[in-house]
Amino acid sequence: MSRPRLSKGLNWLVGSLKDESNRVLVIGDLHEPFCLDGYLDFCIEQKEKFNCNRIVFIGDVIDNHFSSYHETDANGLGGADELDFAIKKIARWRDAFPVATVIIGNHDRIIMRKAQTSAVPTKWIREYKDVLEVPQWDFVDRLVIDDVQYIHGEAGTARTKCKAAPRPAPHLHRWRTSDPRPGPRLQFRRPPSSL
Repeated sequence: MSRPRLSKGLNWLVGSLKDESNRVLVIGDLHEPFCLDGYLDFCIEQKEKFNCNRIVFIGDVIDNHFSSYHETDANGLGGADELDFAIKKIARWRDAFPVATVIIGNHDRIIMRKAQTSAVPTKWIREYKDVLEVPQWDFVDRLVIDDVQYIHGEAGTARTKCKAAPRPAPHLHRWRTSDPRPGPRLQFRRPPSSL
């Protein structure tokens, strides 16, 4: 009796999971300490299933609700409590993904924006990795891996970054006026066929 054989496509896929090519796990917005239950376990499963060797958080690892430019919940957590709780929850992500790249999102950036508005010199500001206790995470505005650009943008800034880049961005926030549903939407763009 002969053994079953993999199709050419599946054989290629299995082979590619063993080579040294980039297999990127892209982790969506966490908004810690308010991340969905089970999301960490799901991401760990995907990393193992696809043998991912690069981890990219696409932005908004922290929510910073207390300092939002929008109305905040008067009964919500205060700044110190929210940050402490977020650091504890981010520690679970750090333990699962000790080395990662984080695209800086609009929620991550809120504190820096408020500091700039208040004319606080940058010497007073600590790095994200120090505040969030993730020493091996690299925080960047954008990242390109294998001609794919990863950004976290808001409305016009995302479109500008996409236009300036040689490749499309796989993630951006966008407000759609023709969409009756309120709130930001994800827009994914396929790479040009020439890739």
